[in-house]
Amino acid sequence: MSKTPSTSQPIRHLNNPTQSSLSEISYLHPVLENLYLVDLDQSLPGFKRFISSWIYLDGEQAIVVDPGPASTITILAKALKALRVNKLSYVLLTHIHLDHAGGESHLLRYIPETKIICHPKGIPHMIDPAKLWAGSQKVLGEELARAYRPVAAVPEEVIGFANHLEKGGFSIDVFKTPGHASHHLNYLIDGLLFAGEVAGVNISLEDAFYLRIATPPRFIYDVYKDSLQKAAGL
Repeated sequence: MSKTPSTSQPIRHLNNPTQSSLSEISYLHPVLENLYLVDLDQSLPGFKRFISSWIYLDGEQAIVVDPGPASTITILAKALKALRVNKLSYVLLTHIHLDHAGGESHLLRYIPETKIICHPKGIPHMIDPAKLWAGSQKVLGEELARAYRPVAAVPEEVIGFANHLEKGGFSIDVFKTPGHASHHLNYLIDGLLFAGEVAGVNISLEDAFYLRIATPPRFIYDVYKDSLQKAAGL
């Protein structure tokens, strides 16, 4: 397993950013007044605007949903710095696949003392990621897994699970949605549903969109359908 880099520095708290300054950052997209989408482009063909992370703000509080792979944690860290975030209330993992959670331990080097929320089935593999990395290489292939970069261990004391979370102005409901993966979660915050890959992959095209049911082996239709209906009803 790769070791968490030791050269990263904690993000400093600066003055409030302006929309004009944020508009100059090509990978950071304001979706709502306090919600931002961060592009985590990979150095592979077809991986532009394919993987992303969410940053949700509430005053001095901030949440990240799915920090992405280790290969692009520096991009997420720069986005957090641009938004003047120097601490996180939570990092919420929808699931532990490398493209969604592989960089979490690296993010802790920028913003330590962050609480991570993960499905109970995923927690042991974040603490000891040897099987996660081996399985990722098998499912994704060596080239793609290496492009995402190996996952490093998360300290046991910072990761856990709860059905409901309250901190600062945040009220978060957590739902198990195992269609894409047995350890998949959805998060409902202030009427916003962070759905991960419960519905698959949605890519916007010029005059249409592309929707693919993305799941590694094995795919169980009834479980996928139940999770999709559950998410749609939240």
